Amino acid sequence: MDKIKLQPYKATVGIKYKVIQLTDFKFHSTPKRPTPSLGKKVRESFQHNTPGRIYSHLPKPLEPQDGNSFILNVLQYDTDFVKMVQEEAAKGYKVVIAMPKEGLPVLLGEDMIEFLDSKNGKRLLRKLDKKKK
Repeated sequence: MDKIKLQPYKATVGIKYKVIQLTDFKFHSTPKRPTPSLGKKVRESFQHNTPGRIYSHLPKPLEPQDGNSFILNVLQYDTDFVKMVQEEAAKGYKVVIAMPKEGLPVLLGEDMIEFLDSKNGKRLLRKLDKKKK
């Protein structure tokens, strides 16, 4: 299986870049179907010059790893993504994955916020609170 070689960004004169800007992680209460092809989703965003969002399940058990390495591992081993990067390289573009220096913020999805504001969500919060005492 092909794998992308990850290396730190160094600007080079004469090379054209396409940037994938990672912005955040969002947790959802309703199950989301994982994005079947990250490469196709990224290619679509490049073609339409629009932002996109991918969905993935967190590994179980959730090991203490930083989120940056999790998303890079997901991208690096997706065969469609690797193929898309190779196609862009053939066109003369280098694909750069950009992240905020302070790391990716972890946010709650709208469905998670609605759940926590609901009666069931409040019951769940009270139950969690009792366990801490």
